[in-house]
Amino acid sequence: MGIEVNGLDNDVRNNVASHNTIGILVRGSENSIRSNTANDNSETGIMLTEDAGTDNRIRGNRTRRNLRYDLADFPPGLCTTNIWMDNRGPLQLDGCEAGTR
Repeated sequence: MGIEVNGLDNDVRNNVASHNTIGILVRGSENSIRSNTANDNSETGIMLTEDAGTDNRIRGNRTRRNLRYDLADFPPGLCTTNIWMDNRGPLQLDGCEAGTR
């Protein structure tokens, strides 16, 4: 992992997480992932895992050339209220998030 976020209300901002398996891995709720770059990772640029909760804010990040996904959100069960806005890179969503890419 480049950066692993666990817990509640973390602020991950202005980092470069490139050339890892996963650039930024998010678990937990109410985290802010903002203005980061995650390029050339062998799996995913920025990923909210099945353990991720609700109300995470993923905004203004840049991702490209990640092997599997650039931006991915995989919450279990019912839709969450994670907000994806103003990110650059192909986006893998579960179809339930608020906002735009």
